[in-house]
Amino acid sequence: MRFFALAWLFLFGLELAMRALLMHETGSKLYALHQMLPAIAADALVAMGFALIVRGARFFSLSVDVVLLAALWALMHWPNMESIVALGQPVDLADIAYVKDADFLQGSLQAFSFPLFYPLSLALALIALLCLNRHPVSSPKARAISIGAGLLVLAVGGYTSVDEFSDWRTTHPLFLTLGTAISEEYGLEPDSLEAVEPAPPVLRPLLKQERSQARDGEPLQERRHNVLLIALEGIPGAYVRSVREYFGLPQGSDQSIDAFQMPGLSNIAEQGQVTPNFVAHTRQTIRGLYSLLCGDYPKLTARSTTPKTMEYLQLPPANRPACLPTILADRGYQTLYLQSAPLAFMSKDRFMPAAGFVEVHGSEWFEQQDSLNGWGASDDNLFRKSLQRLQQANEAEQPWFATLLTVGTHHPYDVTDEEAARYPSRKLAAVAKLDAALQEFMEGLKASGLLNDTLVIITADESHDIPNQRHGANWGLNIALAPELQPGIKEGIFGQLDMAVSILDYLGVPDREGWLQGESFFQNEYVPQSRPMLFSRGQLFAYLGDGKTLGCVSAKRCRQYQAHNGKLFAESYEEGSTFESDSARPEWLLARSANQRLRNGISNPNQVVFLQQQQTTVGKHPTYISAGQYIDIPAGQKVSVQLDLSVPEGSAAASPTLEIRARGEQPVDLPVKLPIMQPGERLQVTLSFSSGEFLLNAFEANLRGRTKSASGATINVTDYRAAWREGGSGAGRGINDIEVQQFSLTDNKGEQHQSALFQDHYFIAKVLDADSIVYTDSEHLDSDGYLIQGWSHPEKWGTWSQGEESVVGFHLNDSPPIGLDEFVLDLDLQAFVTPEKNQSFQLSLNGLPLGEQTITWPARNRHLKLQVPANALREGLNTLAFHIDNPRSPKELGVSNDARPIAVGLRKLAIRYPSSIRCLLSRVGEFLSADSDPSEHCLL
Repeated sequence: MRFFALAWLFLFGLELAMRALLMHETGSKLYALHQMLPAIAADALVAMGFALIVRGARFFSLSVDVVLLAALWALMHWPNMESIVALGQPVDLADIAYVKDADFLQGSLQAFSFPLFYPLSLALALIALLCLNRHPVSSPKARAISIGAGLLVLAVGGYTSVDEFSDWRTTHPLFLTLGTAISEEYGLEPDSLEAVEPAPPVLRPLLKQERSQARDGEPLQERRHNVLLIALEGIPGAYVRSVREYFGLPQGSDQSIDAFQMPGLSNIAEQGQVTPNFVAHTRQTIRGLYSLLCGDYPKLTARSTTPKTMEYLQLPPANRPACLPTILADRGYQTLYLQSAPLAFMSKDRFMPAAGFVEVHGSEWFEQQDSLNGWGASDDNLFRKSLQRLQQANEAEQPWFATLLTVGTHHPYDVTDEEAARYPSRKLAAVAKLDAALQEFMEGLKASGLLNDTLVIITADESHDIPNQRHGANWGLNIALAPELQPGIKEGIFGQLDMAVSILDYLGVPDREGWLQGESFFQNEYVPQSRPMLFSRGQLFAYLGDGKTLGCVSAKRCRQYQAHNGKLFAESYEEGSTFESDSARPEWLLARSANQRLRNGISNPNQVVFLQQQQTTVGKHPTYISAGQYIDIPAGQKVSVQLDLSVPEGSAAASPTLEIRARGEQPVDLPVKLPIMQPGERLQVTLSFSSGEFLLNAFEANLRGRTKSASGATINVTDYRAAWREGGSGAGRGINDIEVQQFSLTDNKGEQHQSALFQDHYFIAKVLDADSIVYTDSEHLDSDGYLIQGWSHPEKWGTWSQGEESVVGFHLNDSPPIGLDEFVLDLDLQAFVTPEKNQSFQLSLNGLPLGEQTITWPARNRHLKLQVPANALREGLNTLAFHIDNPRSPKELGVSNDARPIAVGLRKLAIRYPSSIRCLLSRVGEFLSADSDPSEHCLL
């Protein structure tokens, strides 16, 4: 027990250290002792539960157990720490798919907020787990009881310490992460939001308003001014000095994380109209941009559901409501959308043109990708290039409307280590860097004369949260500058959905369709009590005026908060008790009605078209063609994903990849390996599956491609969609009954190839012609179409096997020639051997044993030519399996730090005819082609 107590103290100490670091990093205030005790108790329970589980765990060897469990501990804590620093809340398992997203992963792994604590905590966790594992309980029954007790401690601790209104400061972040995944009450109940209900009469004017076409009592007169909308990534209004003064919040110094300011932005704000009570309705960039540009609430749900931008794209073009860029384009404005991140993520490459932007640029616009956070070009690079483009646009006769989106303040932030060291955190260092770049950009606009006739509005796509602020995650930013605007504070409650109608009001342009919601923050008269402003972050919130906010976790279960200063954002709030009502709250009904605005106009709500008639250039690194579209699919559906691709003549070969994912009761990740496409080839695929018993929350089918050509390759997408209907069979919480309904790869000769299923996942194999060679090194694309499972990543020389079984798959399109009795299987191999360890493995082709092979030191290379009976090969998919005897890692043997269990490396693979058959076929081919040159096969 002494070792158990010491190990528990180690783990408990790590939990407390994690909490202390997070409190310091986020600037969170220390609660009173009685408020801190539940959080400390939760830390103790997590440490106890984990210690009990480890004490009973004897799954593998001692070293493997310790390493795996320490990795599990890190996986439970580190992502939560980074998420709390970046977003102010623990990880939501609904967002777990971002881990597989190339752009997100590349950006998120660029830097860590606690680079010293992470390795130190892992080392201390290893020590604690080693103590537990060296003195485990002995009998199987006792081990089972220990593991069960640990799980029970975690379950009971989470249940008792988490309610719907908890945050990470009052309980353990792990409990919140698990609670959001299993609680039926948390969030906005995505299933119930699909029911169409009319908005309550008292709130209906917010959805369809009859706005006066007059400003300040005078008839509207159109101004032909330019409009520049700058969306700063994640920046809340709290960084503006005058905003903090308005709410009576502490100012502090620029180095104080609790009161950090953007001095440049604050100086800019003194010259314009500032709206302190400005709401960012929810998380996610695409949702914020939709509200800003289309004058509508986004989906007000806690979990990721089908965004309105995707629903907007499903409407026939003639039936799409006119968003702000379309309205201005129809009035003769040039419309430009400029960002430095990849456009394909979240379909901004499709939505922005559909919303009315004629010119749209993303990462492909920049020759210099100088960002340090992996999300594209730096903000100062974006501002410099945008200034040049706006100066060009200003030379034309017609005015322009431009929207800019920055990215440098996205986690893990676009700063060097030296820059980060000058501020309390990397986040604030990135904010300071953005502040300087924005100030320089505004000075450039002024020097070029663009500010003389331009309305500039500085806002944000979302808020990356403010410490100690209940609504900090929805604290928006709104600063407007124009020659006619008087500087000062604009009273009233406004949100992102007010942006579009406000810009039209300033320009004197009517919204003839009446689609845009909201109120103009350029009007002098405004009654703030006339509208409950809605926003969400885990709960649905409604601001009721006079500092009162209603927070609801279901239609009938709510809690009221009262700000001490009588305004929306305050230093402290008084929390009311939770109350339940017999009928749904009107605010909840409004959110439900708002969610339906676009869906009701979609002719086929059971289909989503991701792409049509689009051309994309891909490079050496995986490039997303379509990604980040999250679709809700009900339970019990038969779902089909259809894909039609082609690579035009003159392009390099391309390797496409399809990734099917779903987040529901059980996450699904189904990679579909597609064949390498040569110039002139067309690929058509239809996959189908059942959605099982539960809602597939945030289903996505991501398409990406790459090439080995320095100049890139072109992939044309003719059609790419998902459709579903009732009738899905199979039980379970994920995807069931997966099958390939259609597959064809048509080459430039009109020949088609087929697909096959290997074990539990799809492998659409590349066709292997006799005598053609498969290279598995990183310089060729070949391995993408042949290596099924059990292989490591391709290297310059080839690919290592990994594990006890490694399988190669290839597709034969033709039957063996008449009279052919055998093929030659030609393999170029490399083995991991040492003076103390030889390498033995068995080969089998389509289940037929081909014998055992042994490679001994020092002859690590082996060229095999095996005679294979012709009937062992078949038309369609063939599998060649390497069965490895006792694979060992170089690290285990003390050779290097490589921990992969490797054995055999594959360099090349070929299926060859015997020489006599090759000669005969060659002679026939020469005769048919009237080629008089002798065949090289017959000269052997």
